Amino acid sequence: MRTGKGRSEGQAFHRRLLSEYNTDFTLDNYVSYFELKPIVKKMEQLQKSIRQFRSAAGDSGAISEANNSLFDQLEMIELPQKNADSMGKHQTLEQQVAQQCELSARFFKELQASFQKVKKYQQRLEADLLLGVEELKHMDEEEIRAHPEELIPRLYVKAQAIMQYRALNLAALRKILKKFMERCACDSLELQRHLKDVDAVISRSTVAQPVHDLRRVALDLIALYGTVFRLTYEGTVESLTRYEYRAGMNIRRILPHSDTFFFTLRLPHQERPGDFAVRILPGNTSTFCEKMICEVLQCERYPVCCGKFPNGEVNVVLPRSVRGDDVFILQSLVQCDRAGLSHSGTLMELALMIHAARLSSAARITAVIPYMSYTESVSSMAAVAEILEAMGCQHVITVDMPSDQVEGMFSVPLEPISARYEFVRYVANQLTVEGHDFKNITVVAPDGAGVSRAKNFADALMQFKKLSPDEQFVSLCTAVRRQECGESAVEPTKLLRPINKCPSPAGSTLAFERALLQHEMGACSVRNDSDVDMTSEGIDLVGDVKGRLCIVVDTSIDEAIEICQTACKLREEGASRIILVATHFILSGCAVERLIKSPIDLIVVTDSVEHDEVFKNPLIAQRLRVLPIAPLLARAIEKLHTENALTTLFEK
Repeated sequence: MRTGKGRSEGQAFHRRLLSEYNTDFTLDNYVSYFELKPIVKKMEQLQKSIRQFRSAAGDSGAISEANNSLFDQLEMIELPQKNADSMGKHQTLEQQVAQQCELSARFFKELQASFQKVKKYQQRLEADLLLGVEELKHMDEEEIRAHPEELIPRLYVKAQAIMQYRALNLAALRKILKKFMERCACDSLELQRHLKDVDAVISRSTVAQPVHDLRRVALDLIALYGTVFRLTYEGTVESLTRYEYRAGMNIRRILPHSDTFFFTLRLPHQERPGDFAVRILPGNTSTFCEKMICEVLQCERYPVCCGKFPNGEVNVVLPRSVRGDDVFILQSLVQCDRAGLSHSGTLMELALMIHAARLSSAARITAVIPYMSYTESVSSMAAVAEILEAMGCQHVITVDMPSDQVEGMFSVPLEPISARYEFVRYVANQLTVEGHDFKNITVVAPDGAGVSRAKNFADALMQFKKLSPDEQFVSLCTAVRRQECGESAVEPTKLLRPINKCPSPAGSTLAFERALLQHEMGACSVRNDSDVDMTSEGIDLVGDVKGRLCIVVDTSIDEAIEICQTACKLREEGASRIILVATHFILSGCAVERLIKSPIDLIVVTDSVEHDEVFKNPLIAQRLRVLPIAPLLARAIEKLHTENALTTLFEK
């Protein structure tokens, strides 16, 4: 393949596309990767079914000949709306071959439409850029100085954005062509020839070989900016880079794990090697995280072991032996719509995986839970701990719990690790690139329970950048909520007869009925109204934030009501910029709409909970940054497996 080959950076391509696409261009103007990929997957499933027919028939030559004749004769028609699961037992070989031809025809048709769309949009972007450059050429130095200082940097950033747009589309085209070649066209010479022809067309097009040299345009803009404002080449590049970062157009929103703190960390002490193999078993909510952890640790991936019975029950079957192995079971306790699991469903899946590993005689079983739910109630957390311990869990690793009380609910060792240093490193590097002097920075706790968390973040930031306590002291601020007592808007319910006069010996069952009703409602109890009162009424700030950069630190973003109210109060009190840092990105109800309407400038989270679909919304994607949690978990697993203390991860 000649179409834009790129190097691997420890990141799946679909996340790279979501991370690097330009929110001003929107994802609709890029290659339709997310529409073409399901077609390839359906063709791959159909290919497996056809191979089973071939092996059963024992006459692959006749079937291959029939395949070629059908491919030549069938016309391009729309694909019937059938699930891949129905492509099985009741279809004849001819029907499956015909369906394969329909899928391939649809793939090439949509690929051509997507390519033409990208080609036209790129030509339009280049024409707009060249028009702006031509207008700039007709100005003299005094006229350029009279215009705002952002005139040349805006054109420079646009040139960089067009070059990145072209490179990302080339990478997407090559990725989807490679998938089709390896999974669908491996046994069809006709499809391979067609694919090679498509690749040749793309490699000769203006997408791969642009008509205008945009790099030369960018260099000319650098020279012009330095000449007009009397700057050296290094100073000009630094100034334009700062503007580019402040604009937020051409930066990565999802950090590759190769750029994280714990991936590049080299520890000074001697590691003690483990005596038995590491096996990482993924649940349905953490399959991508497990893939990245195995890539960091360079260990073999374990096949998926979780499924569902037709009646919806969780089914766990270990396809390989784990006898005598060090087993780490990875599962975030969140709702998984993709697998049709609620919070309780993911908990049950985790419990059954632990139980299956114990029955398979694993030497040690550790539950790695990036996001631990049920932590709001001590009694609920105690019940969850009891369930996991009864199933055979011997160790627990989790990330950034909201309360230290959770640790006391477990009788087995619990290792609470923190992503604080990942956040500190990213925020510090971001501010450094933007040219910030690290003065007038305040770390904000959204409630009283987060004061110690905010203090630790401020101390870590000062230590990481070696800030001066006199001139660059990072102060603290706390948001305090005051509740006024008022009369109830609803009168209390009055029973017709006192409870002690009820004929039933069990007394009133009203409380039980209400509890059962709330349980049945489930997710309906989440506040789905995006117009919840987002004013800062009743919130006081303990600390000065006027004219300061405020970093709000919290453990999770769930409904985002209190966080957005705190941000509104910070803006009212004169905060110059607001950065939100939170480990877990849950997003219940209308949290996305609230965050879009809020005055928060930048949101930095981890991928402990997978929310890749959120990046398809450019309004939230332009202010969202995601740091991978896999390197931190991989180092914790490595420490535990080699019998080293996890505290060495956070030593100075």
